[in-house]
Amino acid sequence: MNRYNYWLRVELAPGASLAGAQVRTVFCVSPLSLPGSLALGENDLSFVAGPVTEPVEAELSWLERYRSDLGVSLNALSFYLMDDQNRRDLYVARPGEPLSVEVTVEGRAFAGEIALEGLPDGWLADGAQPLRTDGAPAGVGFTLTPSGEGGEIVPFEVVLREGERERRVPAQVLIADAALVAEAENAAFEGPAQVAEAPEDSGGARVELAGDATLSFAVDAPQAGTHALWVRMLIPEGTSTRMTVTVNGEARDLRVASMIGFSDWENESHASTKLFAHYGEARRFPAWYRVPGLDLPAGESTVGITADAGARFDAALVLPQTDAVDRAAMNLLMTWNFAPWLLPL
Repeated sequence: MNRYNYWLRVELAPGASLAGAQVRTVFCVSPLSLPGSLALGENDLSFVAGPVTEPVEAELSWLERYRSDLGVSLNALSFYLMDDQNRRDLYVARPGEPLSVEVTVEGRAFAGEIALEGLPDGWLADGAQPLRTDGAPAGVGFTLTPSGEGGEIVPFEVVLREGERERRVPAQVLIADAALVAEAENAAFEGPAQVAEAPEDSGGARVELAGDATLSFAVDAPQAGTHALWVRMLIPEGTSTRMTVTVNGEARDLRVASMIGFSDWENESHASTKLFAHYGEARRFPAWYRVPGLDLPAGESTVGITADAGARFDAALVLPQTDAVDRAAMNLLMTWNFAPWLLPL
């Protein structure tokens, strides 16, 4: 049974031609959706519900997590995806405006240098910076000058070198005229909400609701237009799925909804997230939810999020609601592990 059918459409200008084109389809599967784990040595992969009529190339990966006594953190939105194997450090930058990248190390003494590698030409004026610590938190800072079109994803690596030892921490920059990039704990609270320490969440903390409460964010839109609110939160089983989002005092009632496949996410009465059917549960993991259709004027506004007891909030973004930015945000934020910048043609 085919779950999805795909069509490719190419539009050519009058007199234009196309030759030698290649089309690649990438099926991205979360590690935990496989029926078992890989054994040491050789493993077999079988396809069912065939027959397979075209050549298929597959790769099995052994995933391991390493424990280190040197903690490395960035001043980015930092979060695990749903399989808890892939942690993302994400910056959101307006083109042409300075972006600060701060790298902090702690846990043991460090004597070496820190550099940023893989950035486009013209983005970074600083070279590697030396750092010597006694184990207490300390770090270095870099200033980037991002450029590009809204929706572009620019990957880079933070490289720590100590003699012959080297450690690389991947990060990404999303180019977008964001109206908001914020940790939830930096919001203004109304009602029974409190900040809780949570090393696994962005910024090392989250906001937990003990009753009906509201988080309010001050946003600043460079241009008037339609925006989407992206909020990373956990709505545990048994918690009400009803929410309210307000823009400058105008309220909209929502319900949390999980998408399977390519469901409609343009319903303005839903806060939608991507759900892997293989996992079998809808709200066990923190996830990014998208609320479309926020009409913002240019300049400052206030966006509020109201939810019931049990809800936990980690971070929030307000991004232009365009095809390019929506697509990039889904690739970066949703719980699948699709990373097209790591899979060049």
